Amino acid sequence: GGRRGGTLLLAAAAIVLLHAAGAAPGRKGPAQQRRAAQEHAMGERWDEAIATYRELAESTAAVADDFNNLAVCFQQLGQNEEAEQEYLSGLERFYHSERL
Repeated sequence: GGRRGGTLLLAAAAIVLLHAAGAAPGRKGPAQQRRAAQEHAMGERWDEAIATYRELAESTAAVADDFNNLAVCFQQLGQNEEAEQEYLSGLERFYHSERL
């Protein structure tokens, strides 16, 4: 309903899509993937951003921001049910974590 959509929009507004991922230049791994996903999102290449954030979210190196950013990408495509599922997945995985 309308309330759910409003809640998702508020959650999206609270998320920093361009979270700085510091890593040494040329280093491969999660930080490089996050930078690539951010570049895709900045270029509004949502499908590419989703694929990269999903890979991160499914990895052992996942952080809560990966789920949040994945959800924001889905919202940009108007896929609010998918967005809500990613928000909930992130909360479920990181609710009691220091990595939240």
